[in-house]
Amino acid sequence: MYRTVYVSSASRGVEEKDIRQILEQSHRNNAALGVTGALLFHDGNFLQILEGERDAVEALYARIGRDPRHRGMLRLLGYACDTRLFAQWTMGYADPAALQ
Repeated sequence: MYRTVYVSSASRGVEEKDIRQILEQSHRNNAALGVTGALLFHDGNFLQILEGERDAVEALYARIGRDPRHRGMLRLLGYACDTRLFAQWTMGYADPAALQ
């Protein structure tokens, strides 16, 4: 099991509908890859945690890096782990602004 955490900024013009589309794609693609995780989006910035088999996580991370909706992608952590933190979520989502 492998986990990676990254941050990026949304490209100009990314709107709420784009975030919904990212989530829909994530649910579908992550389920097929056996990847779980969580996404936070706030003030135009993403923080995402991906976990699964290392090859699947690394391939997904690379694909996200090529997505024009992201810019300035920076990996914060990448490490082997024993268990999943988000085993029930193909992609959990939180918008901290909605929690205020």
